[in-house]
Amino acid sequence: FVEITSPTSPVYLGKLPTHTFSSSWRDIKTYNDHAFIVSEASGHGVQVFDLTELLNVPSPPSTFSSTAHYGSVGSAHNIAINEDTGFAYVVGSSACNG
Repeated sequence: FVEITSPTSPVYLGKLPTHTFSSSWRDIKTYNDHAFIVSEASGHGVQVFDLTELLNVPSPPSTFSSTAHYGSVGSAHNIAINEDTGFAYVVGSSACNG
């Protein structure tokens, strides 16, 4: 995560490690104050991160932890969020045959 309030002086705030293992594919969508992260890594599921944690990082860089995790989808290619309803849809998942 990078703070870019001052674009000429970006500040590296830290990272959120993967829930499983390294993969070349990630998809991240934000809704309200949360980031929803999926990966094609086996068993990754959906990581949820509360972005308000980035507002007061005492001594960057930090290693953050997921706020929540939903593991029932395994791996996924994308995630879409209907901003009118707040429902998230996992796309290309290993659950339910895609």
